[in-house]
Amino acid sequence: MCDGHHYRWTKVGRPPLAALPAELKLRNAPSFSVTGLPPLVALEFQYLLQLRTDQRRSKVVPSSWVRAVNTVIAERVSSVRDRPSDYWRHLSLNHTTVPQLFTDLLEALGDLDGPAEEWDRDAWRPDRLGYSIEERQRVAPLDFTGIAQPWLRQAIKRYLRLRLARTELRSAARNLHDFVLFSRFLAEARPDRQNDPAVLDRPLLESYIGWVGRRTVERKGPYFGQPVSPGSRSRSRLLSAVFTMLETWRRYDWQPALPADARIHRGRIPTTAWTEGQLHRRAPDGADRVRRELGPARPRDPHTGTDLPRRVPTHQRRHSP
Repeated sequence: MCDGHHYRWTKVGRPPLAALPAELKLRNAPSFSVTGLPPLVALEFQYLLQLRTDQRRSKVVPSSWVRAVNTVIAERVSSVRDRPSDYWRHLSLNHTTVPQLFTDLLEALGDLDGPAEEWDRDAWRPDRLGYSIEERQRVAPLDFTGIAQPWLRQAIKRYLRLRLARTELRSAARNLHDFVLFSRFLAEARPDRQNDPAVLDRPLLESYIGWVGRRTVERKGPYFGQPVSPGSRSRSRLLSAVFTMLETWRRYDWQPALPADARIHRGRIPTTAWTEGQLHRRAPDGADRVRRELGPARPRDPHTGTDLPRRVPTHQRRHSP
């Protein structure tokens, strides 16, 4: 058996191969054939089959394999790369998995033209980084192409490479999603300066805190389009990820150097983020209608919007003996 079939055989609790009857071990009925393909195309399809087996993310349907092979034979090409992906997909519109098979094949062949070192690529595949099947289960490749700024992309790749040495793959994937949102914020807030690392100053990071507070739910579902709740972990995670990345950038003295005020002080991050719509709802009499507190509202920090400690009158203070 190949590595993929042997893994599935043992995973479902089948008996050891040594205990099988001799006639069963001698059976050989291959489901995937490259008969009739030119030599180079045959190697390309064999490479795709091996790649799918190593990744173990999706199965290759035998009927789709036969359909794809017959399609290439009818086109009389020396390589699948002689035609673009849309061309092959258009020939198989009436089949469910055949178009995706051609897409995966051309993407896999295109990856061969990239850097030999996986860390130098803009998409890291967990199987090429040495992660086991259980560790990379339901984890997509780490795709950095969503970070539009090249200087920021390189810094985040260096940071996540350090993170992968001491954290789980899922945590690094979540951090990458946070950095993609941060890149989108830069493109929206400073479109004319987003390619300048000096844009990461204190005023920009303060506006990023407000931008995080005004985010809405982007995932399809019952809460789609609604504001993210102030106590949501996603808000604190977004700020914490950028905070840790900037501190690591400064600690290792990566180039380009960060501005001196490019910091998000963790102690000043509000635990409950207030949106602009919530701040103006404070009643004229001082009562805080948002938090449903009676009496005068506490004074606010002008920089973070958090409540300052309430001072206790002198006659109410308790003195220890």
